[in-house]
Amino acid sequence: MQVSMKFEDHGVIERFKVMPIKLDAAVRKGVQRVSGEAQRDITGKKGLGKYDRHPAGTKTPSPVGEPPAQITSSLRRSVVMLPIKRVGFASYTQTTLPTMIYARVQEFGSSRIPARPFVAPARKDLVESGRAKRLFSEQVLKELRKNG
Repeated sequence: MQVSMKFEDHGVIERFKVMPIKLDAAVRKGVQRVSGEAQRDITGKKGLGKYDRHPAGTKTPSPVGEPPAQITSSLRRSVVMLPIKRVGFASYTQTTLPTMIYARVQEFGSSRIPARPFVAPARKDLVESGRAKRLFSEQVLKELRKNG
């Protein structure tokens, strides 16, 4: 899941009487907060932590179309946030993704394995619920007030 946020000024620098560098830093913190939330959603009870672990060689307790149940929890532990990248003034992107080789097969399925998505539903919930925007805005405002 990639989290990208670009801050449109709309007079905020003037209204908050904030230095552009402080605004840029606040936006960076906002993107990091949303990425952290994405990581928690992917690995937590909405995603890979939704179903209990099961022994290797036994049928998974998760229904088709739901996140996979864990055997070793390696997939869950492999979900990382890549380093944040600055793509312009007050514009950052950060990617949160699983690094295990079989993560793609679990997410999208194959000719032999049905899809058990865990990243796409977490992204959909985070974005469509408005939680990503809310968390981003809260963090940016918190940083601006703290550093004002």
